Amino acid sequence: HAELGRQSLGVSPGHARLFATLRAQTTTSLDEARARVIQLVDSLAEEHGLKADLSWREFFPETRNDPALVRLLAGICTELDVSHVMRATPMRWSDDCGHIAAAAPSVYFGLGIGETASGLHQDGYAFPDDVVPTGVELLYRFVTRLLAVHRGSSEAAE
Repeated sequence: HAELGRQSLGVSPGHARLFATLRAQTTTSLDEARARVIQLVDSLAEEHGLKADLSWREFFPETRNDPALVRLLAGICTELDVSHVMRATPMRWSDDCGHIAAAAPSVYFGLGIGETASGLHQDGYAFPDDVVPTGVELLYRFVTRLLAVHRGSSEAAE
């Protein structure tokens, strides 16, 4: 997004605001991209005699799935005869889940609605209510298994 001056023919803007979203597959790569942006903005501002101020609004670290939780989830999908796909590349829209995954074992997944459906945050997207029962059953079994494992480990500690 960009805001450049105000609407006025023949007048160069004296002030501008530029907005960008940076995304990367790892937190380290994101930090490197941020450093490159800072260097680029600083060098362009100096080269053109401009003043530049940078600020960062949100930072979302990578969301790294716990392998044991992925296996558990995949097993439950198999039990329910729900087709599942392990993505070769990370989903870029994990947002604040990276903060959770940094603090505790986590698994991030999506309920697929078909390859021809509009994507989330795109025109034409409509959440298909018919996937809700499958999602609820999957989550119920997942949480039930995790609680059983937790109870078993706490009983063993006694």
